[in-house]
Amino acid sequence: MTTTLPRRIRQFIDAAANERRAFMVAFVTVAAVRIALFLFPSGWIVRHVRALATRPTRVTSITATPTLLMWAVQTASRYVPRASCLTQAVAGLWLLHRNGHSANLCVGIAKADGGEFRAHAWLERRGSVILGGNVSGFTRMTPFMSSKTGSSDV
Repeated sequence: MTTTLPRRIRQFIDAAANERRAFMVAFVTVAAVRIALFLFPSGWIVRHVRALATRPTRVTSITATPTLLMWAVQTASRYVPRASCLTQAVAGLWLLHRNGHSANLCVGIAKADGGEFRAHAWLERRGSVILGGNVSGFTRMTPFMSSKTGSSDV
C-alpha cells in the first residue's frame, strides 16, 4: 500500500529550487516581521526597517525577481498567523532590498461605510502596486518607506 503525500507538500517538493528557497526565506522573514510587530512599538520597527532599507544592498544567494519574491511573501503569509498587510509589506520591502530591487512601502487610509477609518499598507515599484492588492478607495499618504538600491528603478 502506497501513501501519498498531502497535495501542498507534493507541490513544494515539485517546485523549482529557486521557488522553494524564496518561499523558505520569505516564510522566515514574514514570521520575524510579524513577531517584531507584536513585540515592539511601531516607531522602533519603522526606524529599524528604514535603517535596513537604506543600507547598501548586499545581494543574497537567492537573487530573485520581484515577482518571485512577492509570490513568496504572499504564499508564506498564508502560513503565518495574523500576517497583516503591514507585515507583508515590511517583509516584502526588506526582501526586495536584499535582492537588489527598489520599492516604496505605502500606507493609505479610507473611511468605511460606518464612518470608521481603515488603513492599508502596500508596496509599489515603478509606479505599480506589486504587493497589497486593490488599493482603490484608499487615500495614499506620502511613501512611508523606500528601499533605495542605488538604481533608479523605484
